[in-house]
Amino acid sequence: MKRGIRAQLGLVMGTTSLITLLCFLLPAALVLDREAEQRAIATASLRVQAVAVLLTAQPDVLPPLPAGTTVFLPGDKIHGRPAPRDDAFVLASRGQAFVTRTSEGLVAFTTVMRGTTQSVVIRSVVPAAELRADVTSVLTRLGLVAFALLVLSVLLADRLGRRLVASARALGAGANRLSRGDLDARVTPSGPIEFHWAAQELNGLAGRISRLLADQRAESADLAHRLRTPLTALRVEAESISHPAERTRLSAVADTLTAAVDEVVHASLRSVREGANPATDLVEVATSRLDFWSVLGEDTGRSVTRDLPSVPVLVPLAREDLESLVDVLLDNVFTHTPAGTGFQVGVEVDPPALTVRDDGGGASSSARPSTGLGLLLADRLTTRTGGSFEFVPTPSGTTARATFGPVPTAAET
Repeated sequence: MKRGIRAQLGLVMGTTSLITLLCFLLPAALVLDREAEQRAIATASLRVQAVAVLLTAQPDVLPPLPAGTTVFLPGDKIHGRPAPRDDAFVLASRGQAFVTRTSEGLVAFTTVMRGTTQSVVIRSVVPAAELRADVTSVLTRLGLVAFALLVLSVLLADRLGRRLVASARALGAGANRLSRGDLDARVTPSGPIEFHWAAQELNGLAGRISRLLADQRAESADLAHRLRTPLTALRVEAESISHPAERTRLSAVADTLTAAVDEVVHASLRSVREGANPATDLVEVATSRLDFWSVLGEDTGRSVTRDLPSVPVLVPLAREDLESLVDVLLDNVFTHTPAGTGFQVGVEVDPPALTVRDDGGGASSSARPSTGLGLLLADRLTTRTGGSFEFVPTPSGTTARATFGPVPTAAET
């Protein structure tokens, strides 16, 4: 799943902060645990030593004992907390003083002589719960501080990401306006230095595109002037010819050349007129051209069936190109079918498509897209949009179907 800048920064900052805090908390926990153990050992040792001092000073008196302390008297007598006479007791009774870890916690042993022949074993326990109490409390506080720092780092990353997102969106909006043909689009540099650089480059690109289009417009005008000057001279020469047939033929040639020059100039200025991503409503153009051809249809006794949706159907063609395509398909019907032949025109929404079907013999095989100039134009225009063109003549009629590619969205541009 794709993540935005804010999510990625939050994830990176949160992960980095978490690793850093763990690198601090884990050693801190180990140190605290070690310190707690050392304190417990010292506490247990002090307890047994204190009792030992009292018993040494007053052998006949049993002093009050600290919590968790036991005095094993000669015989089976026990003073204080009940405790078993286990292996640790046996070892202590031999005169050893030591600290050991049991299921109860840390246990300290020492031995003192009571009289000349009797030994007394002193045992003191620091429970595991008491041993870990301070560690748990400190680690809890450290954990809360770590969590607060983690949340703060994520919030700071989100704040930084918000600024970056705002700069990126402004940059993307300017690029989108430029791609849609708004050559006045400019981006105000903001955010990090890289975004400043990108905004300046985008503004420079918009300026260069404007200059290139201006140069193209000037070159097209110059081309038209240079071509029309000799054509005008040719027309003047043709009109000066006294032979009527030759004068008519040369005048027709001059008119054809003039029309071709106009078409070349018109085509060269298409990008200036349309912008980068043209989009035209197929339903509106089909309706407009059918209204235009309906006059000729009434004169020739043709019935037309319209199957047009009520919603706009945008196709990635300039209006003039789309009108030319519709005119080619309608002209094919009027040219290659006898008077009185009906036809149907339909528009589909998804995918965008235009279908012209007639009830006559249709065009001959020589008018297929491989040879017919008009149908070649239709094929070229639909292919340019990413669509396709089908022309199927049959004994009962002809079907021409132009399927168009989608109009580029803002994300695709």
